[in-house]
Amino acid sequence: LRMATVSRLVAYLSGAGFAVLVFSVWFWPDVFRNLPGYAALLQQGPVSIGTGASLVLSLVLMCHAVLAVGALVALGRAFGAMAGDEPLNEVAVLWLRRAGILVLAGVVASILLQIPASAALTWSNLPGMRAIGISIGTGQLAGAIGGGALLALSRILHWAVIVRADHREII
Repeated sequence: LRMATVSRLVAYLSGAGFAVLVFSVWFWPDVFRNLPGYAALLQQGPVSIGTGASLVLSLVLMCHAVLAVGALVALGRAFGAMAGDEPLNEVAVLWLRRAGILVLAGVVASILLQIPASAALTWSNLPGMRAIGISIGTGQLAGAIGGGALLALSRILHWAVIVRADHREII
């Protein structure tokens, strides 16, 4: 009973995180200013957001949002599958593995997508004032650890499902 309650709670929290993420994109006026590496670009020189830059930055944000929403949905489905009668099942393992992969993909994307974002922010500048930036911060490291932990947990749960099936055959 406790496992089912905790699993439902985590599934609901994942849904709430999904809702916050989706609505923050529409109601957050300075969303471009919170991109990774933006503060470092401001120190290097002027930054201008033209039409082309807005398009590139929108695509970068959409890539981040798709990966984050996918990870939250996968995590919600994993814990939703655990909330049933049988918490140890292959469906939960599959969704947990997908959540871990999506979190790790989000970390890689947050590092690599800084390149087109920084280029777009400084593209309107004069030659010599343009910049390309990339950085790795504690957010990416924490995301990599979290994604790795989800993958490790999915592997452990996979073996637990196998052991449980063996025990059921014996009994």
